[in-house]
Amino acid sequence: MIMSHKPEKKKSYWWIIIGTLSSLHFLILLYNFNHVPRTYGYDWPGHFTYLFHVAEHWQVPTADITPQFFNPPLYYFSVAAFSRITTISLVTAGLVFNIFLAALTLIFLIDIARRTLKQKLISTALFLGLYISVPVVYRAYGMMRPEAMLIMLFTAAAWATIYITQNGRPPRYSAAIITAALAGLAVGVRQWGVFLEAALFLWLIIIYIQTAKEDVNWRSLFLMMGVHTSVFLTLFTFFYVGIRDSSVTGFNVDAQQFNPIFLTRLELQTLFSTPIRPALNYRFWPTLYADFWGDYWRYWRESTGEDYTIISSAVQEMLVYAMWAGVLFTGLTMAALIRLRPKKKPASMKRVSITAVNGLDTLSWLLLTITISGFLIFTSRYAIPGKGDTVKSIYIVYLVPFIAWMVSRFIQNTKHQTAKYTVATVAGLSLLLLLPNTFYLPAPHMFGRVWEEPVTQHSMKNRLGGAYSLLGYTIDDQQVTLIWRADQYTGKPYKVFVQLIDADGQIVAQSDTVPSNWGRATTSWMLDEYITDSHTLTDAPKISDDYALLVGMYHEHTGQRLLTDDGRDSILLTPSP
Repeated sequence: MIMSHKPEKKKSYWWIIIGTLSSLHFLILLYNFNHVPRTYGYDWPGHFTYLFHVAEHWQVPTADITPQFFNPPLYYFSVAAFSRITTISLVTAGLVFNIFLAALTLIFLIDIARRTLKQKLISTALFLGLYISVPVVYRAYGMMRPEAMLIMLFTAAAWATIYITQNGRPPRYSAAIITAALAGLAVGVRQWGVFLEAALFLWLIIIYIQTAKEDVNWRSLFLMMGVHTSVFLTLFTFFYVGIRDSSVTGFNVDAQQFNPIFLTRLELQTLFSTPIRPALNYRFWPTLYADFWGDYWRYWRESTGEDYTIISSAVQEMLVYAMWAGVLFTGLTMAALIRLRPKKKPASMKRVSITAVNGLDTLSWLLLTITISGFLIFTSRYAIPGKGDTVKSIYIVYLVPFIAWMVSRFIQNTKHQTAKYTVATVAGLSLLLLLPNTFYLPAPHMFGRVWEEPVTQHSMKNRLGGAYSLLGYTIDDQQVTLIWRADQYTGKPYKVFVQLIDADGQIVAQSDTVPSNWGRATTSWMLDEYITDSHTLTDAPKISDDYALLVGMYHEHTGQRLLTDDGRDSILLTPSP
């Protein structure tokens, strides 16, 4: 008898697809790890201040410390603990921790594909390919924000539903506890975890009823959901009351009246010509769409930091291509929402065979519909129309694995083979339009920032507080220009003082300001950035060797000076060339 080797060959191809896509994913992650400025992204000073406060005081900050005070604490405490355990710097620890979260998320996704899409090459390639091609995923992993952990927990929830439904029996109490724990941890990371709880709560009820025999044991279902709710509320209380000790609903912006115009106005022509926030007038749907599929670090890196944006034709072209690719995947997702909606139990009340595949279909459907509805409600209350605040796709980045699943499942369920292969081919080509935007391309200037050391009269290297290096200075009559480099981020506001001292040790003249003539607070310094800081010593004699120059930093509120590596509270400069 002749044995067929086709299944083994197909299995080999399946693992080749997995290996290729996984390698590409980590290639992009590592590339961005080395190129994305550590202090980068939306609201990064607030998130860094939160993180450094937790690492130093081991408690959550209050509103007067950071505008991000309202965020749940789990991500920040996890990074701080990881830094302590590994003894590496806090910022590096955060990015290494994010890569660990990315690896764990990918493992969950691969196992989901292995258990549900094995030997289905097209579905597997689209499922993982779409996940690793969406730019906002890399923004989440490349920034010090809680969304990196949120992606992992939402994906873990999808993975858990496979085990709950794999035997076709109604969920048990263990399933209620596991799902509640994942939702509770997600809420401890970001408020958006409440969407996962709502989806899992409904999912347990739907799956229980669909897999029950002719008579549903309503008492058992009620008790199981009571256990689920109790576990979730316990974790919710722990994160929002026990640790935070602050208002559960506190935000850093005030609620506003519902604004329907803000939610409905479109800029379709601009969306497919110049898909950037200012050009889109910060309108909700086009801004969210462009942010999700094109990602904004491709134009942020070339921004002037003003109310307008300068963008190169090459970057603009990349973003436009991504907008067209997004049309396809958005359309396929909407079609999947219609086709893969949860099926009602037949009137006969006979047992329905529920598999891991349609169990994940149901969760994906619930999560997308709940998130979109909830995000609309939140945005209508808290978004600032003229600024586009809260219209950020990173808030819903956890939907990417579920969108990838629904797209792959919709194509897989297409019965007409010609149509299936045609759509799959177009989808595969469209992924190539998204991929370039996943790579961060560093620029010598960003928001007027300088990444190359300026030329000075005097070169030196003295560090203050282990965080700020004075690398050189230039003296011109009564003006002293200092060149600083940010080696670490402290999240604290420091002033710079320059003192002219005579032979008797008396201060003849001094300058005492926030760096760069009050224009560049140390809380805004990005890692490895060079800051030019000029000080004019008004009514001072001409600076010469008859005088000494002392430079230092001190905390703007406490007056505590930063010390050099050898314990001095100031740096001595030499006036003569």
